[in-house]
This record gives sequence, structure tokens and C-alpha cells, in this order.
Amino acid sequence: SIKAVRALVSLPLYVIIRPRGGDFLYTQAEIQVMMEDILAAAGLGAQGAVFGVLTADGRVDEELLMKLVSLSQTLSLDVTFHRAFDLAISPSEALEALVRCGVPRVLTSGQRDSALSGLPLLSALNAQAGGRIALMAGGGISEDNIASIIQCSGIQEVHGSARVRACSKMQFNRQLSLSSTGTTSEDTWVTDSAK
Repeated sequence: SIKAVRALVSLPLYVIIRPRGGDFLYTQAEIQVMMEDILAAAGLGAQGAVFGVLTADGRVDEELLMKLVSLSQTLSLDVTFHRAFDLAISPSEALEALVRCGVPRVLTSGQRDSALSGLPLLSALNAQAGGRIALMAGGGISEDNIASIIQCSGIQEVHGSARVRACSKMQFNRQLSLSSTGTTSEDTWVTDSAK
């Protein structure tokens, strides 16, 4: 799918590097998968890699992060630390760890369910960052709240899915949940370019 997207769009393409769902404490085998996925993303024309790694006690895994950042930079990939940041025990300490590791950007909701509810922390983190690392607000960003999130936090980068539900064209559809999130077989989400 990276190759297909790269062929369709000229925008910078950032690929999430996440070997599985769940937490962000990885085994050696999963770390190897992450390294191979970074290599594959670069080979398929991605401009950036997005990943996040934590220790068992909720701190940024600086040793592993430095390896992932180094590999990404060797391949000329930009790096974003994803919302694993929102699960870190201390957001202030986590931000400093990312700066030490040379991460140029962090995606965060301000450790809340949405960036709008995380505005106080987003503003504080943006002030703490002082231009050493870019913050990208994410989580519940929509055309209805994007302006206030930017204005209130001072953050200039945002992440949103801009998605809408697309009606299924299936004539037969068994109402059956196919995942633990309750998604049914008829649910389809697509990005709306108008958003």
C-alpha cells in the first residue's frame, strides 16, 4: 500500500512503523520488524517514519529510539514520535528525551483523548519545546476545532484523518462485528479531500 499511495500522491508520505497494536514496549523480534519496516518504507519512497517506544515504567526508551532515529536518518527519512508520547509517565521528561534523541517532531493530544481537551498541556509543551522540537497536535482534529487548537496552543502542525463514512455497496451484508472495536462488516471510512 505504500507503493500505491506514493504513486497516487505527491505530498510527503510518512509511514507508521508499528509491528502490532497494544502497548509500546517491544520484544527483540518486534524491534527487528520495525527496523526492516523502516528500510522498506524508505525503499518504497516514503519521506518519513513515525514510531514510538516506551520502557516498562512509562519512559521513552532512549536507547532503542536512538537506533530507530539513526537508521531513519541514514535513509534520509524524517522522524515523528507518535502518540506513544501520550502514555508516557511524565510528558515534560518525555519531551526532553525526544530532544536528546534528535527527534524533530512529536505527535500528541496533550495526553488526553483529544487535542481539544489536551490544550493546556499542548500549550505548556510547546513553550517547553522552545523550537527545539516541533509539536503536532493530533486526536479529534476537525474543521470545527482546528483553528482554536492552533490559536490556543501556538502549535503550527496538526494531524487529522479528515475521514467520513462511506456507504457500503454490498447488497448482502451480515451484521457481524469483525473486531474488538465493534466495527461491523459494512463500516468503511475514507478520507474526504474537501475536509
